[in-house]
Amino acid sequence: MKKIALSFFLTFLFFVNINKVGAASGSATISASNKVTVGSTFTVTVTMRANVEMSAFQYELNYDTSHLTFISGDAGLAVADSLPSRPKTKTVKYKFKAKSVGSATLKITGGKFTDWLEDKEVSTTNGSKTIQIVEASGSNKNDNSSDLDVKSSNTYLKSLTVDKGNLNPSFKKDVEEYELLLEAGTTSINISPKAEDSKSSVNIEGKVDVKEGDNTIQVKVTAENGDKRIYTIHAYVEESNPIKVNVGDSYYSVVKRTSFLNIPDGFSEEKYNLKGEEVPTFISDNKKIRLIGLKDKDGNYVLAIIDKGKYILFKNLNVGNINILVIPFDEDNIPVGYKKGKVTINDVSYDGYKEKSKSDFILFYGINSNTGYKNIYSYDIKEGTIQRYVKNKNAIDDKILLKSGIVVISCFISFIIAIIYGSLRNKVKNLD
Repeated sequence: MKKIALSFFLTFLFFVNINKVGAASGSATISASNKVTVGSTFTVTVTMRANVEMSAFQYELNYDTSHLTFISGDAGLAVADSLPSRPKTKTVKYKFKAKSVGSATLKITGGKFTDWLEDKEVSTTNGSKTIQIVEASGSNKNDNSSDLDVKSSNTYLKSLTVDKGNLNPSFKKDVEEYELLLEAGTTSINISPKAEDSKSSVNIEGKVDVKEGDNTIQVKVTAENGDKRIYTIHAYVEESNPIKVNVGDSYYSVVKRTSFLNIPDGFSEEKYNLKGEEVPTFISDNKKIRLIGLKDKDGNYVLAIIDKGKYILFKNLNVGNINILVIPFDEDNIPVGYKKGKVTINDVSYDGYKEKSKSDFILFYGINSNTGYKNIYSYDIKEGTIQRYVKNKNAIDDKILLKSGIVVISCFISFIIAIIYGSLRNKVKNLD
């Protein structure tokens, strides 16, 4: 009896341990520069991490209003939002401006996420960040120290230009990362950086050699006091002989630089063998949809679905927790009585089909990125909701009836013609 009781007790402890090991946990952290100057704008990044898939998250970002001014953000300072793609990591970026000298602290409170599998809220560990704000170079000091003894700490560039292509984004002194697209065959570019402070030095200027594909160019600014700042240009030289694919009647080049593309939530990068060459593609979390980046003859970048060797252009439509890759209708799938129509959703124009021109509903044909299945979807223009379209049985019956009626009428006309023909033929014989 004692052995049986001991076995039950050990089994209970085993399952308790399993539950402890598998418990959901997460953190909400803040990252930003350790030191900024008065008057400068800087980026603060909040990162929510979990060891499970998240379906929603929330937190509040607090900051020292005596030293900082909130400028903008990907979301509000108090965030509560859903995550349709169920990521394990979510980042939100904010812009702040330093307005006075001192130490400014930012901290997160109320950090929580919803465990998608268990459908329950889990509190996170909440981080904080302290930033030192100092006087900009050349500012008046309020203490009695001699300006002659203070060396400049200004590591900013005043301008940064290139003689080919365009920096993306446009240059701003507090933005340190840039993309640069260069035409095929480019072997060098001229870079012209200018330091904001005449006492600062720059490590590079003039001609810089580049090769086909990726090139990383670092412009290092060294202040008078030895502080350093690096501006990085990611230059991409297009291929001389890119892979071409056919989409309808047009040809597109395969894009190998993924930073030029806007990837929908729920997709991750995966290499794919295309015509004997490894190219970047994007596979859905359920492994049922594969996207590839393409560029048209005018230099516009798009994403296409790879479907049984064919390439299908689409527009992404996100409504609540549903994400649809809208593609052209198959002619056989257009419901009876519907005609072409358009609707604009979140500043994007979509082609679909309406039963009436002033109808509040429009039909789209597309692929649900969560399931990978193709369906017709009905979008409610007034409510802003979407659901799978179910064909009207009466409309189907009417279509069958119409076809049957046409067949019956055709047979009847053929029968009358046959009778008239037989009658005329008999009359001709009688005349003979």
